[in-house]
Amino acid sequence: MIDSTYQMGAGFENYLSAQGLAVKTVYVLCRTFVWIQNDLKEITTESVEAYIVKERKRGIGNAQINKYLQCLRHYIAWKDLKGIKIPKSFREHNRSPQTFSDTEIEQIIGFKKNRYTSFLALLAYTGMRPGEAVKLTNQDIDATLQTISIVDTKTYSDRIIPISEPLQKHLVGFRSFDFSLDSVRLELKKRCELLNIDKTNRSLYSLRHSFITRLVDSDLNLLVVKSLAGTQSKAIERYYHSNLKKLRSAVNSDRLVIEHMKAADVLRAFLQFVRQFPFGNKVSVSISESEDEVVIRVKKKTN
Repeated sequence: MIDSTYQMGAGFENYLSAQGLAVKTVYVLCRTFVWIQNDLKEITTESVEAYIVKERKRGIGNAQINKYLQCLRHYIAWKDLKGIKIPKSFREHNRSPQTFSDTEIEQIIGFKKNRYTSFLALLAYTGMRPGEAVKLTNQDIDATLQTISIVDTKTYSDRIIPISEPLQKHLVGFRSFDFSLDSVRLELKKRCELLNIDKTNRSLYSLRHSFITRLVDSDLNLLVVKSLAGTQSKAIERYYHSNLKKLRSAVNSDRLVIEHMKAADVLRAFLQFVRQFPFGNKVSVSISESEDEVVIRVKKKTN
């Protein structure tokens, strides 16, 4: 199937904007389309596949291939070219990175201390994009307020991220990062290999996805998550990776399900909820449990 009116014009830009994409994303996709248009004179399933193969042979990386495919998908949707399919063999490049577990993240950060450790910790504890983090300087860090200012973002919207307590030690004496993202990717790969952590479909962006997933799993307001991550609501849905434990907990919160649960299972679910509650350090909590009873004592701490 060939689109005989293979011209972008303002219509494509307006279409992308109507999809709720960030201004910078619209700009990048329009610019990408111009590049593609110069090489790809017609759009068919076969021509798209041949073009991607050719670009990969030229050494074009996955990130740029992803932009090509994203651009073509939008263009095909805009023109309603239902007969054109992007080859399935290339969709792997668009698959969202998988998350790391909390234990895996702690292993990766704590494995050894070198010039990459603070960068990996920064991604893990703030959810920053790798491209944002690598451009940070000491001027972007307010030691008094314990915040990080991020400017020149993907969405053209500056944001502030508080520095959490475990991140503070990694930023002591920080000036700037003097390495490339490629070298950090290699470091992450090496750490995963030495720690026997599965590297399948995991990247630096996996640390960002893990951060967003943890925030959503904590039942934070999505507007707060959106503000911290500096992204659109649709992107949060795409980045979020649920897990069986969270899904099971959600199902077991259904009142109708609870009515039919065994008493021991209800106590177990209640106990799990209590243990996840953020009591802080102002109170002491003691829990004793038996087969048919759970006793919880919450006591205010005295200074």
